[in-house]
Amino acid sequence: MSSTRPAKRRPAAAPPRTGGSGRARPPARPAGTKPGGPRERRRPDESAEHSREREPRQITVRTLVLAIVVLLAFMLVAPTLGAYVRQQEQHRDLKADLTSAQDEAAALQAAVDRWNNDDFARNQARQRLGFVMPGETPYRVLDPETITGEAAPEESAGGEVTGPVPLAPSGPWYLTVWESTEAAGQSTGEVEP
Repeated sequence: MSSTRPAKRRPAAAPPRTGGSGRARPPARPAGTKPGGPRERRRPDESAEHSREREPRQITVRTLVLAIVVLLAFMLVAPTLGAYVRQQEQHRDLKADLTSAQDEAAALQAAVDRWNNDDFARNQARQRLGFVMPGETPYRVLDPETITGEAAPEESAGGEVTGPVPLAPSGPWYLTVWESTEAAGQSTGEVEP
């Protein structure tokens, strides 16, 4: 398949002018044209029509249609794209919440497992609540700074502390708290060096 291009139509050249000598003169060239490149003269109204045809249009039909198609595509895709971005953001937030909840659940499960250990539960009951095992004698040091000149209590091999006089239960806990607040109110407030 070969494509053939239509030949350009050239207007007929004017017959050469002859002077009185009978010799043909070459046609006059406009200024700025090369010799050998034929340039035709146009009539003034023909060149004005031709220049109007060649003026570039500001907005062509193709450009207008393309702009409308792009605008419609943007109007259709923008809300969907915005929803996608919001969903991805929510997904990241939910993943972070899930990870922190799983970490918290693992820590709570470890705490439950610790409390299932009998030794840990006994130790916590001794420390937090002041419980003692049957046969043990509890001792409570109210103010360790007031004890002077005595040797520190020694611990026996069984883990019991031997030392100052054991405390006798003096009644309900609220009486003990009241007595301690009265003792705090009677202090002089001076600090010994």
